[in-house]
Amino acid sequence: MNEHPNPYAPGRATDEAPPNAPPGRASSWLAVLATLICLQPLAGVGLYVLGRHKRFAMWTIPSILAETAMIVAAWNAWSWLFVVAGILMIPLVIGSLVDTFVASSSIAAPPFRRALVTVLAIFVCERAALYGVRNWLIESFSIPSAAMAPTLLAGDRIMVKKKVGDIRRGDIVIFRYPPQPSINFIKRVMALAGDTIEVRASDVFVNGIALTQSPSAEACPRSKASVPAEACRLIHEQSDGRAHDIMLEGPFNSDMATVKVPPDNVFVMGDNRNNSKDSRVWGFVPAENLIGTSAFIWLSLSPDGAQWDRVGQRLR
Repeated sequence: MNEHPNPYAPGRATDEAPPNAPPGRASSWLAVLATLICLQPLAGVGLYVLGRHKRFAMWTIPSILAETAMIVAAWNAWSWLFVVAGILMIPLVIGSLVDTFVASSSIAAPPFRRALVTVLAIFVCERAALYGVRNWLIESFSIPSAAMAPTLLAGDRIMVKKKVGDIRRGDIVIFRYPPQPSINFIKRVMALAGDTIEVRASDVFVNGIALTQSPSAEACPRSKASVPAEACRLIHEQSDGRAHDIMLEGPFNSDMATVKVPPDNVFVMGDNRNNSKDSRVWGFVPAENLIGTSAFIWLSLSPDGAQWDRVGQRLR
């Protein structure tokens, strides 16, 4: 009589489970749940639950490296490294999910209770790490309006470097809106503490000197359909050796008498000069309200779909 070989006999591989997992072992539903809730940065946690340690490492190590690369890239404003690492995360996430769904439990699978505690510990550590990254290193923000056009358009997703250091004129900053600190705004810093600033039509004077302006060759991304095309124009502006385009669209009385920026404050304006409520309207931004400086656009979505030509653009 032919008998089935003993799967646990000496010399045979023991990583495969018999048809049914041993009693008390973690079940496949916990493995799938673990993978779903711990996708970043530990893709494939469910494979640990199933005792598939090599396959767990195969997904986890590359996902941690990709996540680390994204953080380093965002902090240093290396936009294309961030985009490439983000793209690499997609097959890692999908692959780890598929692998968990098709994998069977191994005899190396930990007991259910130990697996559950480990998954919960991993989940808590992940949340704590993400909280730390978002509060002290980098964070993504979505642009809801055209107040910073043409530099930023509605639908842009940008990476912001936290913990503001020395702010320079021309920096694009995220800050808590002074009249309502629960709302975040994004504008460009035009003057620092101790500076004087004056606005006459499209001309901006910092410490009595007009910022250099010249016509821009770029097309005007109009933000108001009611405004005729000829009423929108771009101007190339320079401040402290840094250049950017501003947009003048439609009528707006932007004149402002000379004011001096008080200590520990900055004066901000939107690049869409005629369609931005900023320090000309509601005053200065206290330094304590500053959240971070913008680094680059990592995704841009318009009503017509993704605008891939904007992805990776560094903000200046």
